[in-house]
Order: sequence, then structure tokens, then C-alpha cells
Amino acid sequence: LVVTDVGMPEMDGYELARRLSVERPSLPVVFMSGYGDQDGQGHGPGTDYPFLRKPVSPDTLVRAAGEAVNGNGR
Repeated sequence: LVVTDVGMPEMDGYELARRLSVERPSLPVVFMSGYGDQDGQGHGPGTDYPFLRKPVSPDTLVRAAGEAVNGNGR
């Protein structure tokens, strides 16, 4: 499981996920951001992975991680 912020220096979270998926195509990902980068449906733009808006409660993070790992988030 990868939990990554969308806005990072050098490489954004979407690019990180793309690069990691080359080695592990089924790697589950949870995106998060303090900015409005989501499509309104709780997914990162152009992805079916969960997207969390920060600040994130521990319960919300655990739920999104479970969805990503179990394939319910995509």
C-alpha cells in the first residue's frame, strides 16, 4: 500500500504511483491533498484510487487503506 500526498516537490503523487506501478501493477494507492485535486467522487483525477482531503482522521485513513487494499476503491 502506498499513501502519498499529491503535491510534493520534484514529483507529484500521481507520477510516483505511475512509476511504482511499473514494478507492481496491482499496488494499491491512496492519494491525499490539502487542495481540491479530486474529481468530486473521492478519487484522484484520472484514477480509481481513493482520494482523501487533508486533514484526515485516523478512521478515514484506515477505511480508505482498507478499500484500496481490498480493491473496493477502484
